[in-house]
Amino acid sequence: MTLSLGPILLLPIGGAMGGAFGAAGLFIKLSLGHKPFNTPFKGLAVLASYLGYILVAGLLYNLING
Repeated sequence: MTLSLGPILLLPIGGAMGGAFGAAGLFIKLSLGHKPFNTPFKGLAVLASYLGYILVAGLLYNLING
């Protein structure tokens, strides 16, 4: 549950776009948390979602700021 709230904590930094990505990440992580997968798979899914968030945020930042 604690790692699920990570993207929402980034809302003040990212604004509306950060909030949208944070909410999507929160819902995905919470839905994965309730599925009967084993713990290593859930951990990898959380790490992959953070990596995806960082990659998308970096790409958007470079596109906007050049």
